[in-house]
Amino acid sequence: MSLTYEAKAGDTLIRIAHQHGFADWQTIWRRDENAALRGERDPQRLVAGDKVFIPDKAERWLRVSTDKRHVFELSRPLARLRVVVTDRFGQPLAQKPYKVTIDGQTVHEGHTDGASDDPDAPTFPGLIDCPIAPDALEAVIEVQLRGRTLEWAVELGSLPPTSSTDGLQLALRNLGYLPEGYTSGTLDDPTKKALRTFQDHARLPQTGQPDAATLQALEAALFTEGALEPAG
Repeated sequence: MSLTYEAKAGDTLIRIAHQHGFADWQTIWRRDENAALRGERDPQRLVAGDKVFIPDKAERWLRVSTDKRHVFELSRPLARLRVVVTDRFGQPLAQKPYKVTIDGQTVHEGHTDGASDDPDAPTFPGLIDCPIAPDALEAVIEVQLRGRTLEWAVELGSLPPTSSTDGLQLALRNLGYLPEGYTSGTLDDPTKKALRTFQDHARLPQTGQPDAATLQALEAALFTEGALEPAG
């Protein structure tokens, strides 16, 4: 039966659809009951407490012969991990051997900015692009560079909107303006200082406030390669 689901931290529409047995997350997202949420959120960037209407699953009937054997294949949604790896100066690590381990199991190996199994996927120098399960929790990325192994542990899930305090602080951490693991849930002095530093790099007024121009610049820095020099 239909229900209203309350999003948890890290939830995405892909993950919610998978949990509730839907092959396509847009079956949920396109419902009229979710129109208000569509106007506020990216479907893969929900905030804890968001209310998502989950419709009934539709039945599908097929007419088949009873004297033959039939195979039915159930489609499942897939998410993708797409990251561009760079050195400490912000230069892409292109054509470097890499390995991606998801939840303790190696799922993909190749060379950065190599061919993707998604023909419509964009290609950037240093790009790693591979499919992952919608309920995956953690990725460990290893890149070989001049006899060394560079390693990053990545928590998989939604990146909250930068308009929320949690999303703002997470964005600043990801960009190197706040220490790893820092979170307070409030617009405190360290967060304001980090914002002023970011605003300086983005050539914006150094107010320490998350105004519209600052949030737009943060989004660009998060999702557009080479938008800003790294903080550290």
